[in-house]
Amino acid sequence: MPISNSAGSSATSLSSVPSDNPFRNINFRWLFGGAAISMFGDQFTLIALPWLVLQLTDDPFALASTVAAIMIPRAMLILFGGALVDRHSPKLMLLLAKIVSALTLTLLSLLEIRGVVDMRCIYTLSILLGMVSALGMPASAALLPRIIEEQRLAGANRLLMGLNQAAALIGPMAAGFLIARYDHRANGELHPLGLGIALLIDGVSFFISAWTLSKITISNNTVATGLVVKPLRLLHEVQVAFVYLWADSRLRACCLYWIAIAFCIGGPMQVALPILANTRLNADAAALGILVASHSAGSLIGMLFANIGFKWRKINLGAKILLIDALIGALLVPVGFLSVVWLAAIFLFLIGACGGYIQIGIYTWVQRKIAPELLGRAMSLFMFLIMVFTPISVVLTGCLLRVFAVSYVFLAIGFLLICIALAAHMLTDIAKINDMEPS
Repeated sequence: MPISNSAGSSATSLSSVPSDNPFRNINFRWLFGGAAISMFGDQFTLIALPWLVLQLTDDPFALASTVAAIMIPRAMLILFGGALVDRHSPKLMLLLAKIVSALTLTLLSLLEIRGVVDMRCIYTLSILLGMVSALGMPASAALLPRIIEEQRLAGANRLLMGLNQAAALIGPMAAGFLIARYDHRANGELHPLGLGIALLIDGVSFFISAWTLSKITISNNTVATGLVVKPLRLLHEVQVAFVYLWADSRLRACCLYWIAIAFCIGGPMQVALPILANTRLNADAAALGILVASHSAGSLIGMLFANIGFKWRKINLGAKILLIDALIGALLVPVGFLSVVWLAAIFLFLIGACGGYIQIGIYTWVQRKIAPELLGRAMSLFMFLIMVFTPISVVLTGCLLRVFAVSYVFLAIGFLLICIALAAHMLTDIAKINDMEPS
């Protein structure tokens, strides 16, 4: 976190900060600092893990099954993770998840540096990462509203999401060039020094982030009070959240819609994109890093435009969601036919810009819409329903890529996304969702 050069300038700076600035909250400063380090480290694994699988197997289905090995246990356990977050402390649950992730990634990196990693090892550690993320994801979503005042929540979301996109802009390129620089083959065998270093960076970032998280204190005056979660069985606590979501027509419609969107996007972005970089673009890990970074750069620009309104204020949040998702589908159609890295990067930039523009509004709307005492379980239920179908998309994409060229997979996914957005407009009232809709 930046530090002013003098006490006088610091005091002047703080006195001029608006009252709704999240950085006036010391807990948010600790959270932001740890998130900056952890988010940057995550980008190294995002590039290193799929690239390692492709170098070991050159098989799209092996890549898909590795991604599924993370997603399936995450989907199976995230409901219980959300209930544990509501029953105990989101800070404690997130701290536990970070420490286990740090140890897991450090072990995987050391095995790679020694050159003894194989697919069985990758599957095992991927499953472990999926299990701990089932605890960390709902804990992270539920922690922010508990450490920061309500009037600062939207600003905090903007800062954290912008930070994530900034890390995703720098991290993938750094990881890609690191891997390309230090990995090499000798006598037909891969020597993954760069891959090992990349994963080690992520492991260390989790340790540092865990330390900053330990500095956060949760104050009762930042937590909205209401119904108290009784010490019931976990399944019953999850059932309470499900009934709550299903009873609200717009939450129910959004949940079903986002499941369909996740099904369309999950496979191409996590399986088809690395295959595109490795085959049609005929490039190295640096090319994959450029594509991912371009998508993140677009997301960051989209968020900046969202912050200034950009002539959309008279259009409901729901209408923006449907229109932008249809536009993303149209942009995905030609991606698989591109054979030049810089041109593919432009399309990924535009796709990222569309998603980034609407992301903050969606996340803040959900946090405002759901009762605070159910937020952990409700967020984990949202994630669960999406994650159940995303591994299916990933595995299906891997199977399709064994039969069809990557260009036709992107073509089909793009048209499907357009159809889903049109169907949601005609069959649901998502388009009527307002940005400031009360709970």
